[in-house]
Amino acid sequence: MSIINKYNLTQYDKAEVNHTSGQKPCIQIIPELATQNKCYKNSKKITPKGIMLHSVGCPQPDPLVFAANWDKAGQSVCVHLVVGKAPAAYQLLPFDVKANHCGSGAKGSGNNAFISLEMTEPATIKYTGGSNWIELGNGANTKAHVLATYANAVQAFALLCKQYGFNPLDANVIMSHQEGHKKGLASNHGDVGHIWDKFGLTMQRFRQDVKAAMEGAAVPPCSIPSVDASGDDTSLQKVHLLNGTVKVIYKGFDGLNIRKAPSMLAEVDQIVKAGTFTVTGISADEKWYQLKSGLFITAIPDYVRFEATPEQKASTAGTGYYRVRKSWKDAKSQIGAFKNKDNAIDLCKHNKGYKVFDNDGKQIYSGK
Repeated sequence: MSIINKYNLTQYDKAEVNHTSGQKPCIQIIPELATQNKCYKNSKKITPKGIMLHSVGCPQPDPLVFAANWDKAGQSVCVHLVVGKAPAAYQLLPFDVKANHCGSGAKGSGNNAFISLEMTEPATIKYTGGSNWIELGNGANTKAHVLATYANAVQAFALLCKQYGFNPLDANVIMSHQEGHKKGLASNHGDVGHIWDKFGLTMQRFRQDVKAAMEGAAVPPCSIPSVDASGDDTSLQKVHLLNGTVKVIYKGFDGLNIRKAPSMLAEVDQIVKAGTFTVTGISADEKWYQLKSGLFITAIPDYVRFEATPEQKASTAGTGYYRVRKSWKDAKSQIGAFKNKDNAIDLCKHNKGYKVFDNDGKQIYSGK
């Protein structure tokens, strides 16, 4: 018996031709089994009754990063499929094996009956608390990534609905994590609405697009938008001298990535959950501290606390920071503080309702 048949996988190169349009589906299902994950090792069988849609909740666009993270001994969280901006869905578990993707609600757990698909999110956003996020770039890459993952999810759901005979318009069959919580089948998460709302996407439209894709209609999302990811990669930016220490204060279970270059796309060298590190520089966009090792850690103040050396404090005394807030008095609304005024203005430009203030509280720029 082939691995395709043994583990209930989809052989994408023999995908059924759509008899209405005469074209193959706009998605490839690629086996990337998480064989080290507890879900795979336990292989508890389920009879799928629907599909639940998720969004990862962190600014990591590469689906293979999640595939690798979930394919580790001792890891118990896993989904069946994960998609990024390219027209490919990576299958981590057989569809009839229980995944651990949605937690539980008042009426039980969707893990026991739902196939799960996770969409990645663009590197050009930053979470500010819960499911709230702000834009770090010019907005184009974020929108393009969200629309592309939407399109890929539509196509993957269409294939699964055909395979299992699911009614794509039934909200009890196709649902988001957020909808699953409202139905008592999942934990209290905001996905996928938290990432879709800004772009006018809804689960109602999603279900309609899945039905249209199944029928061979030319669903607009099937035309993947052009994504300019160049803004994501800041690996070659300049690094300015800065002396001090940085302490990890992030309390998330996943820890902080220490990367090989000052970019969200740079390779992860290690993950840390605690510690204090010597800082020798800061990236030109003031988003990354360079460590004594030559590696880089985020400069987001919610995640790390920087302490300058006495010499560094003396050399920059009186220069102050440019702060991005909704108002000077509303310190809790602050989403960034920069030595470079242009960095502060750039952040403000792409986040509605924010202003830039100098060190004395004088407003120097107002955004949208």
